[in-house]
This record gives sequence, structure tokens and C-alpha cells, in this order.
Amino acid sequence: MHFGFSYVGLIYLIMLFVPNIKWAKNKPADYDLYVKNESKVLLALERAGEVLVTVIVLIFSDFNLHGLKWWDLWLAVSFFLMILYEMYWHRYFKIKGERKMSDQYRSFAGFPLAGATLPVLAFLLLGIYGTNILLIISVVILGIGHIGIHLAHEKEVRGSDEKKSLIKTVLEWKWIILAIAALVFVAVSFVAGKIRGLKVIDFSNDAVRYEYSSDNILGIKGAVIDGSSITYIFDKGLCVFNGYDVERAGYTGGIYACRRNVRNVRPEDAVYNVKNGDVYLTLSFEEDTDMSRVDGFYLYLSDDEWITVSDSTENTYISHIVVNSHEVHNPGTEAQFESAHGRQWDQCWNLDGSGKWSEVREKSYGWDNMPLE
Repeated sequence: MHFGFSYVGLIYLIMLFVPNIKWAKNKPADYDLYVKNESKVLLALERAGEVLVTVIVLIFSDFNLHGLKWWDLWLAVSFFLMILYEMYWHRYFKIKGERKMSDQYRSFAGFPLAGATLPVLAFLLLGIYGTNILLIISVVILGIGHIGIHLAHEKEVRGSDEKKSLIKTVLEWKWIILAIAALVFVAVSFVAGKIRGLKVIDFSNDAVRYEYSSDNILGIKGAVIDGSSITYIFDKGLCVFNGYDVERAGYTGGIYACRRNVRNVRPEDAVYNVKNGDVYLTLSFEEDTDMSRVDGFYLYLSDDEWITVSDSTENTYISHIVVNSHEVHNPGTEAQFESAHGRQWDQCWNLDGSGKWSEVREKSYGWDNMPLE
């Protein structure tokens, strides 16, 4: 979540408040007969939700546009629901003569209680779009109070003796049920880390960026240190691990080890994303991690292939290593040792102060691991 003014939030509030201000002068004639029966608990939830939602949508910039990507579909659907909300009120205000509560509770575009459900759903989807848990929680509070109050009014309007079948109720509330199912899916997916778009990537204003040309053996274009995370950016067409499921393998196999001067430390979270033709590898650490000491990473593609990126203040060294042979010698004896042999490709950024990558240096790779006496 990022603090900052949200122009999208302001637009939503204008779309919400303008018809309600007009409604205050065009209330149903029988409105006062119903309002006196409102639950004080639901009313308190509604008021609290209104205040929270109004404040949150204005003070977080998460709800603004951040370039086009598939995740923006949440915003598009949310805004479409707000358009329907405006159309619902347009229908209400077009009624000639005296308006009644029954006019207010007619369904619209398949949405029951459209005046209550449409804005709640729209703001809920806006919270999902901005991955802002505070807005999501606030909308849930608002929805319980606001929709609860209008459900009670609607029941009074149609008469308590009129009962609806379960099938009719489900069909009438189908869009609300689908929206709740979508919210559950998003929440579970967010926790499980399956929706990669959630973490592609809106950096804060305090982020420190390092940019390179991508004409290197890994296609690395830059790195961004943002708080307690570091994101490496690669050209998708050149990245040697393009398509490798880093997310799936990383959590289970301890694939990541980030070089931290002397010792290695695994990040708390490691996510692989693709955005606008680039590959993003984001490593997130504990909040108290000294990010000035995080100077690179190892990415093990398999037991016989791995990538090393080693950063310093002015130079970045990258290596791609492939092992062709790996064997144990003198197994079961005191002279047992392991050896590995293959090829290693190295390159360095700005080693000679030229602001360019050096020529790729290819050499034999090999090591012998002798037991200690």
C-alpha cells in the first residue's frame, strides 16, 4: 500500500455523492415510515464504513492507473458497476409525480437492491484492484450495514407475508453471489501467492534504481531496491530462465540464496513475474534487513545449472554456469571426494568505467571437494 492522493478515488466519491445529494431532495414519499425501524447496529456499521471508505480511497495512490495490464480489468469492471449505479439513479429520478419506496427497490440490470449493492461491489473491486486490504475490510463493514438496512426496508415494502423460493432468491442475487465468490478466490490466491499480477510491480517513490543496457548474457536490465525487497528486471526475450516456474520451485526447494557479504540468507518471499515484455524477479526480506549488505543472488535452475548476480556499488558481475559432469570419486573410502566440470560464462558491467558490459568471458568450470582430515 502506498500513501498518496487518489484521483480515481475522488472520481468514485463524486459519482457516489452527487446522486445521493439529489436523492435527499427527492426522497420517496413514504420514506419516513421505514427509516424509524432501522437497526442501530446496522446503522452504526454503515456510518463507520462510509467514513472509512471515504478516507481510504483518497489517501492511497494504489487505486490510480499504473500502466495497462490485465489486472486493470478489476478497475474496468468496478467502474462499469459505478456507471450502472448512475443509470439506476437516472431511472429513479425520471419517475414523474410521487415516488415510493417500491420504486427505489426495483432491481436494475439484474442487480437486486441496486442502489445498495452496486456501489458496495464497485468499491470492493476497487480495493481488489489496488490490493488494498484496508479498503476491502472497510467495504465489507459498509456492505453489512448498508445492504443489511436496505434488505430490511425491501422486506417491509413487499410485505412480510410474501415469501420467495430459494431458487428465486439465488437467481435474483446471482451477481452478488458471483462477486463474493470472486472475492474469496482473490483472497485465497493472494495468500497462496498464485496471482502473479498482484506483485507486478508498483515501486514506491523511495525506491533506488540501477539501470543497465540489456545486451548481456542474462538480459538483465536493472535492479530496484524498495524497502526490504529487491527486484531484478530482465529482458524477456534474452532471459535464460524465461518461463521457469520460480514461484513454484522457490518455496519448496530453497532455490534462493542471496549473497550478503560473508554469509547467505534466504529471502522470505521470492516471486517471478512477467510484465510488458520484461521478467521481474522480486526477493523480499525481513523488515529489519540491512539492504546495503544484500549484494546479489543465486538462482539454481537445476542441480547442474545456475545463475549468479553479484552486485557492488559500481560493478555488477553476472555468471551463467552449466555443469556437464558431476561424479563422486573413491566412494566409501577416506579419499572420497566430489568433482564437477562444465562451462561458465561471465560478464561485468562498467568494470573499466565505460558504462558498458564487458565482453563475455567463457571458461571451464570445475571444482573438487576434498574431505577434511
